[in-house]
Amino acid sequence: MEAASRSTSTDADAIQFTRAGVATWLVSVPNRYMHSPNEIVALKDFENCAKLVSAYVKSLKKDADSVR
Repeated sequence: MEAASRSTSTDADAIQFTRAGVATWLVSVPNRYMHSPNEIVALKDFENCAKLVSAYVKSLKKDADSVR
């Protein structure tokens, strides 16, 4: 895991820098052959990313800001 305090070259950049800024987080799934008809991901990596996002969302308080 690693935090990127710079541009990520993803759609998250456009969201983050909109107006005065929007709290944004990005979870990337490791893959091969990106942007090709044969893009490949390990199913376990995909499942674990889904679990990570789910656990984070479940941990948020009802009135919480998404930035921690």
